[in-house]
Amino acid sequence: MHITIGIKIFGIAVGLLILMAVVALLSMRMTRTVDGELAIIDRNYFPAYVALARANIRTIEESAYARRLLLAAATPSRIHRSSTTLRQRLFNAGKTSDEEIAAARQHITNQRAAHGAG
Repeated sequence: MHITIGIKIFGIAVGLLILMAVVALLSMRMTRTVDGELAIIDRNYFPAYVALARANIRTIEESAYARRLLLAAATPSRIHRSSTTLRQRLFNAGKTSDEEIAAARQHITNQRAAHGAG
């Protein structure tokens, strides 16, 4: 039996279309998997990361106020006026930092409990 060139070309085209369909389906399945994993990251890990980043910023702010307080103590002429303000700012920054760290820990604890890892 003799197969014509037109039928061979048509067979190759159909084969390529089937191969493209399989690749498209695999790509769609992998995209759904990645989408699900990104949703998990967004829902579980990103809020904890944000809370830890905020706590880090507050800790740096607290450190800056502590340094300013030490510098204010080194210059006797400004001790009373600026040291009271700086102590209050240092206290507030420390309190905020502690609250941010507690929020991050709470979020991590909730996620571990939800996933049975804790």
